[in-house]
Parts: sequence; C-alpha cells; structure tokens
Amino acid sequence: MKLWINVISLFFLVSVSMAAPIGAWHADGNTDDSVGNNDATIVNGNSFGEGKFGQAFDLDGVDDFVRLPGNPLSGLANFTYAAWVNPRAGASNLFSPEASSGVFYWIAPDMQLEWQLGGTDRRDLTDPLEVNAWQHVALTREGSTVKVYVNGVEASSIVDNTSANPVMNSELQFGRFINNDTCCMFDGLMDEVYLFDNTLSQTEVAFLMDNGLSIPEASTFSLLALTFLGLGVFRKQFKL
Repeated sequence: MKLWINVISLFFLVSVSMAAPIGAWHADGNTDDSVGNNDATIVNGNSFGEGKFGQAFDLDGVDDFVRLPGNPLSGLANFTYAAWVNPRAGASNLFSPEASSGVFYWIAPDMQLEWQLGGTDRRDLTDPLEVNAWQHVALTREGSTVKVYVNGVEASSIVDNTSANPVMNSELQFGRFINNDTCCMFDGLMDEVYLFDNTLSQTEVAFLMDNGLSIPEASTFSLLALTFLGLGVFRKQFKL
C-alpha cells in the first residue's frame, strides 16, 4: 500500500542592502577597475595566472606589484579591503600606500597577518595562512576598531586609537610595501580585490567571499543571502 501526502514547506529569503565597492579589480587578463577610474598597472611584469574566479594577478615576489593611479581610500576613517590570495611565501605585502605612512596590511614571514595604521604593527592571527592555497582575507575599519576576517570569519578585532588615515597624495599599491622597498613583495596569486568606503559586516564579507564576480556593480545592491522564503508544496510518497 502506498500513501501520498502533500507536504508544505516554508522558506524565506533574507535581503541585505549594501553599498557598492569604490574599486574592483577582477584581474581577468587586465588591470581594469570595473567600478571606478582607478585602472591599475602591473609594474615590472604583466603576468596573470589561474585565479579563484577566472584569472588572477600573478606576482613574482621579486619586483612585481600592482600600482593604482590614486588612492580610493584617501582620508577615509571607515573602509574595507578584501581579496582572494594564494601566497607562495610569507613576508608578502597585500596593500599599502606608496608613501611611508597610512595603512599597511601584509602576510608576515611566519604566514600570520599583520597590519599597521600609522604606528605599531598589529599581529592578528594565531593560525598562519596556508601556502599555495586560496584564502579570502579582509580588513575593515570603523572609527578606532579594526577587524580582520579570514575565509569569511572574524579572526580578530582590535581598538586602535591612532588617528591616521590613508595619506591623500600617495598611490595605493597591491603587493609592495612602500616606495623603493623590496623587502615584502607579494609572491603568489591575488584575485577579486575590492575596496569599499564603508565598513562591511561579517555577513557582507562572507557574501563577498562566496560570490565574487556575481556581485552587481551599481551604486547600491542587495545581498540575497540565506534562502528560506516563500511557500512550496510537494508530494511525498510513503510505503506502508
């Protein structure tokens, strides 16, 4: 004997509104800023490798780096940096202004993340990043609070009372420390680099990590995060 039962399932959709990035570099065979006017240049190289999504910047750890014509973060107290990285070694800078003051973010020789905001170095992780593996890293600042995320999860939150903001007249660069300093050139692949002029939440950072290229690049967009919305009816057959 077979019994058919109509089963009703309830599910809903959560929509979160989030400002669009002020800079986005997909590194798909070019250095274009897909949302702004900061098309970049790869200095001392022009190499792209297999990325997390499509292609990625492939920097050699010797003298390659990505230079922006300006600094989209200039003067901002609140901002977000996010990217997929696949490092081949430590002592690799992720981003910094070309001048010697502002915000710096890098992978230390022991593969832990560090950042500096106009003063003391800050060590943010107890667990090192993996070599030759893709990981999503993000740094957010809101006032005096700086948070670091790895693979969509908050790794640390530190209150820094310094008042330093990214310097106004210094180009931003990915993969090099400061002007003419080759101590910390990024060695590895870098993909889906995003800059925001606001502080993303953990939900937004996780969405950015999971969706990459599918993010609408407009002035404002919605995150269609968790699913469960609407009403569905299906039939289930049971054997008795």
